[in-house]
Amino acid sequence: MKFTPSKYQEAIFEEVQNGNENIVVNATAGSGKTTTIVECLNYIPEDQDVAFVAFNKHIAKTLESKAPKHVHVMTLHSMGLKAVKSVMGRKKVNTSKMFQIVKKLNEEVYTNFPFEERKKVTPIVMKMVSHLKGSLLEPTEDNIDAIANKHGMQFNTTLPVYDMIAKSMELSEETTMGIDFDDMIWMPYQFNMVGKQYDVIVVDETQDLNPAQVELLMSSLKKGGRVIAVGDPCQSLYGFRGADTEAMPKLIDRLNAKVMPLSISYRCPTSHVELAQTIVPEIEAADNAIEGAIHDIKEDDLMGYVSPDDLCVCRYNAPLVRPAFDLLAQGIKVCIRGRDIGTGLTKLIKGFGTNDLDVMSSKLDIWAEKEYIKAEKKGLNTDPIDDKVNTIYAFIDMSGARNVAELIIHIEEIFDDSRAQVTFSSVHRAKGLEADNVFVIKPSAMPSRHAKQEWEMMQEKNIQYVAFTRAKKCLYMVE
Repeated sequence: MKFTPSKYQEAIFEEVQNGNENIVVNATAGSGKTTTIVECLNYIPEDQDVAFVAFNKHIAKTLESKAPKHVHVMTLHSMGLKAVKSVMGRKKVNTSKMFQIVKKLNEEVYTNFPFEERKKVTPIVMKMVSHLKGSLLEPTEDNIDAIANKHGMQFNTTLPVYDMIAKSMELSEETTMGIDFDDMIWMPYQFNMVGKQYDVIVVDETQDLNPAQVELLMSSLKKGGRVIAVGDPCQSLYGFRGADTEAMPKLIDRLNAKVMPLSISYRCPTSHVELAQTIVPEIEAADNAIEGAIHDIKEDDLMGYVSPDDLCVCRYNAPLVRPAFDLLAQGIKVCIRGRDIGTGLTKLIKGFGTNDLDVMSSKLDIWAEKEYIKAEKKGLNTDPIDDKVNTIYAFIDMSGARNVAELIIHIEEIFDDSRAQVTFSSVHRAKGLEADNVFVIKPSAMPSRHAKQEWEMMQEKNIQYVAFTRAKKCLYMVE
């Protein structure tokens, strides 16, 4: 089928081919972003050094076969790794580097503190160092407090956490233990490492960049070079993970970029676009879009509607467990996206040190109560605590597990990112997914009533928008 560009795509291609300004393309959900990017690459002269920077390895691999031969397709991490190698030579990639650093400090410097406290603080220190690197911040008490307040990180311990974070960050500058993924992005900025530079850099998912990633892109651009950035600020969902929720407007200002719309959704039916317009007014339906349908159904009736290849999404993971098990009982293969979420749950469960479900449940309740108290004292969002606890209890109720070991097996089997007949997903994990029929489970949970900070409330609106723009035919609201 011959590709016929929209008026927005024609304007973008014209600017790429004949203009010389930096461009930021504001692409709404389902607007043919990937098609547009690939076509843009064809308008850049072959004698230019061009880098297309994809958000992850999967996207990079997919686009490598579609991009012109003169375009270097890579991830941000591979771009950063090349910069590190250009100065330091080949370095071993060690994903456990920060754990090893904190463990060493615990064993050599903080031995006077109880082992359980040191063990509890280790993931907090690791996460804080990651946030500091991504934000390009020094480990001062003010910076650490600001990140802790934003991300709900608790320091309820007698350990000198500020000192531990500063020492860990200092030790992380050494490369004797290799480099980790954070280092690949942070070290080029920290040590002024400049790798290969390009005439043109095309970057996808711009709304999810953090400050360190932006600096890496800018240092990889030749003097007088050009940036073509594509993203959707209304699909910015990863502020909790360290992304800059203002990444796109900041980049526009920094580049003095020409902002160009890509507003026609080729995925969404007209009725879904009308719903999405209550959140993002600029999204438009394609001229040939079907009307589609939006249905309200009861949760108890869900099984009568779901078929293979459908997608079920929810603001939280816990409400996905029951319908997932109901479909399993019908012999339908399902998965809940997020293998790392499953790993986090099993790690929490194993930490209670028992194989008895009743004992584990009691310890889970005690853990949750302590976490609620800590969060409420600081006025932080308790949603992540609720979702963890509710998800574990949902698995206990639905799995028929007789002990903790069996419960863990069930969690590991269902939290899987491989292809299934029916996919269940949090809205965060569903970004980039689509299906003919999409079931939004408990839409009343959006926006979260616990979102208090301005950036959290903005992200909650984005979550609704992403949920309402996944379906190509029918959208079901399931309460």
